[in-house]
Amino acid sequence: MFSLLPWRGLALAGVSSQSKGNHPLCGATLINSCWVLTAAHCFKRFGRDPSRYVLRLGDYHTEERDDFERSLSPELIVIHRKYHSQGSEYDIALLRLKGTEGNCVAFNPHTNSACLPAPGNKWGKRPAACVITGWGITDSEYSRTLLQAWVPLLPTWKCKKRYGERYTSRMLCAGSLSDRRRVDSCQGDSGGPLVCQGEGGRWVLTGIISWGHGCGDPSFPGVYTRVSRFLRWIDQVTNNPPKI
Repeated sequence: MFSLLPWRGLALAGVSSQSKGNHPLCGATLINSCWVLTAAHCFKRFGRDPSRYVLRLGDYHTEERDDFERSLSPELIVIHRKYHSQGSEYDIALLRLKGTEGNCVAFNPHTNSACLPAPGNKWGKRPAACVITGWGITDSEYSRTLLQAWVPLLPTWKCKKRYGERYTSRMLCAGSLSDRRRVDSCQGDSGGPLVCQGEGGRWVLTGIISWGHGCGDPSFPGVYTRVSRFLRWIDQVTNNPPKI
């Protein structure tokens, strides 16, 4: 990945274990003042107890305190009820931040929420490229700084051809199929955003980094949870969350 910020405002957060040190377990994306969207498989290792995690909003360098970085505590983790830890389907989770209703994170020029896809919206033309973001593995070690990279969104038939029945309509795949340009998400990027530029130049949270076969293999592009298929679930959870 290379460092490039294609949109204004920081919606990305790193989800870290209280016991694992500074490096994020996963990425996550702020979708409103109180809710953060990430991948369900991020909680396989340390479980669903929110007290075990901290979110670092606006983090850039994992070993330094950044100017606009804030550490936030989740009070609730909601994993999609159809997600199973041995599979790849329904790999989506929501974290609610501590704070009064609707007022958990104050937005400013350096912190904002990501835009979700419009209900029923379909790309009139597939975006030429989207952007992935994370602190994942590059050259066999985790990146200390936040990195981003352009990746092309691929048609369904190409994804099906490479992954077969494991790939479903609730997923997207993206990445270069060329040996000359191996750009991909990798371990440590999970839960982070795949954002695509829609009509009018608006950047939309289109996917959640989920799974794949290796990293940077042109035969196996990265697979992402398709956010548009979960808008109703996101709306239900954020407007009527389970009791703590």
